Amino acid sequence: MRDKPILTTLDYPQRDEWNELAEVVRGSRMHVIRTMLKKATPDRVVVLDGSPGIHAGNPDLAVAALLGLRPKSRRPAVVMAEANWKPGAGLNGCARRLGMHTIGRGIDAFCVVSRHEEAVFASTWGLADHRIAYTPFYWTLSDDELAAPTTLGPRVFAGGNPMRDYGTLIEAVRPLDVQVTIATSRPDVINRRDIPANVQAGRIPHDRFMVELRDAGVVAVPLQSDTERSGGEQTYLNAMAMGKPVVVTDCPGVRDYVRDGETATVVPPKDPIAMRDAISWALDPDNRSRVSAMAAAARADVLSRFGPRQWVESLIRVASGVATQPFA
Repeated sequence: MRDKPILTTLDYPQRDEWNELAEVVRGSRMHVIRTMLKKATPDRVVVLDGSPGIHAGNPDLAVAALLGLRPKSRRPAVVMAEANWKPGAGLNGCARRLGMHTIGRGIDAFCVVSRHEEAVFASTWGLADHRIAYTPFYWTLSDDELAAPTTLGPRVFAGGNPMRDYGTLIEAVRPLDVQVTIATSRPDVINRRDIPANVQAGRIPHDRFMVELRDAGVVAVPLQSDTERSGGEQTYLNAMAMGKPVVVTDCPGVRDYVRDGETATVVPPKDPIAMRDAISWALDPDNRSRVSAMAAAARADVLSRFGPRQWVESLIRVASGVATQPFA
């Protein structure tokens, strides 16, 4: 039986189009490395997972580095999905750049999740432009979570850790008569001494996270703007897929997924007054019909354009583009 053309560690069990083309390798770190190297023949495309980032614990990076040592005649084409990396500063930045030099020799295409990163990733890491591919991210809700009923309660919900600007959100809601939940494990937020009484910040389990998300009248996604990569996609795409009104900072990548005033409200970075006005507008009962229409438009748009099917199709398209033989 002929091997499937894609060899990967990325598992999308409910996506038939992926399963027809991809052999998924699972198991311990060493098992994954050994198996991938054994099965990575030149007639296949290896699709690796870059989402854990550049660090020694990610087996996919070891696979990429070792494949890069092979002669070109014995090397498969390699695609790195979710390569949303930034070098950082100091010794850590130097180590990451060295790591990128090591793994980059064996990677034909780096996938990024925003047009901003498509433009800057190559220059940031010293790569040729043709090695960068834009693959839009997707909502990650389960079928049950997507189908669960929602309400637009008089509450604000915010969640996530990376690249969040919770300081701006806290100042935005400080004078408001509204309860706010910030689901985060970041010590700089949890340990703040000036958090107002209407704001609760801290870790919450996933089931509680989903309850807060379903019941919120507004989902706020305050983001840092001075970044080399985008962030927050999973949070605001999941919220929009559930039909929630979203207020999000105008930062790299956001306008790839959001139409300001149509599917969400986009506010300037580091502007608590603009965020406060947007949240107040969304919670105002006089605006309920317009807010509901925006939320419905967001749900329809995200479900049709930014789902798991579209994500898998984009990865297949990139893999097919670097393949030495056309996919059967």
